[in-house]
Amino acid sequence: STSTAAPFRDSLRWPQPCAAYSRRYASAPSSSSAEVGGASSELGESFDDSDTRMEESLRYWNDLINKVDRPTARMMVSKLDRSNVTGVDTSLKGVSTSKNSLYQFLLNIKLQHPTKVVLVRVGEFYETWGFDAAMLVEHCGLNPMGHRLPRAGCPKMNIQRTLDDLTSKGLRCVVCEEAPMPYAYGTRSKRKTRFLAQVVTPHSPVYVYNLSSSHGLDPEFNFQAPPVVGIAQRKKDAFTVMLMDVDLRQVTTYHDVNEEIAAHIISSNGFSPPVYCHESYLGAQSR
Repeated sequence: STSTAAPFRDSLRWPQPCAAYSRRYASAPSSSSAEVGGASSELGESFDDSDTRMEESLRYWNDLINKVDRPTARMMVSKLDRSNVTGVDTSLKGVSTSKNSLYQFLLNIKLQHPTKVVLVRVGEFYETWGFDAAMLVEHCGLNPMGHRLPRAGCPKMNIQRTLDDLTSKGLRCVVCEEAPMPYAYGTRSKRKTRFLAQVVTPHSPVYVYNLSSSHGLDPEFNFQAPPVVGIAQRKKDAFTVMLMDVDLRQVTTYHDVNEEIAAHIISSNGFSPPVYCHESYLGAQSR
């Protein structure tokens, strides 16, 4: 059973939103509660427990919001709905609460991770809304995106730097990605599907999905393992460099190259340590 003493544990799933929240967002699709938390009997917890956890998460965010110092972040505070777990005021123009909207996706993630900053991939950017946007502006030196909604984001190439800024302040983050969608010319593009890619914390700050996806999209990335390198020296300023590809069982040999060319060969290809040095090279270095 889930312990009620740790309301913000990663594995915690809320049975349903609190009463006040449910009344405020009564128009939200009923399927979302099943997606996020399931029935209250699943965890054997009462409705009051869910209500208490909601209040505690709101208290957590309001405490952080009260401490913001940056002027641009303070300007966003007046647009926040402090009774909403996302911090988004759904009465503002530009917020859609429909079933497949970006806001509804954000809400579902927030119900599962109520005290984490949620960054959602939208095209070439990662966006945050509400409380999370204020944290990005406060701690990452970013500017708000527009003036109507409390919204902020960072370019996709800066996601790790942004996460580093947040985790260095003790914040935990959830990063959500867009699933790749096939495109056929002349057909209408389908609605984008998003998913939770990784939880990033101060104890685990590296966004691994970003590393793997960026390599996969870079046509220049070399997927082969770096070679094992061997060096021999026949005479002064005459080196033999051998690059051994273990997977292919193949050796490439460069004969009688000078020191500068030898260093270039090794640095341009990279290597799997250690470098194997023939005794002729070691003997020449000791003299």
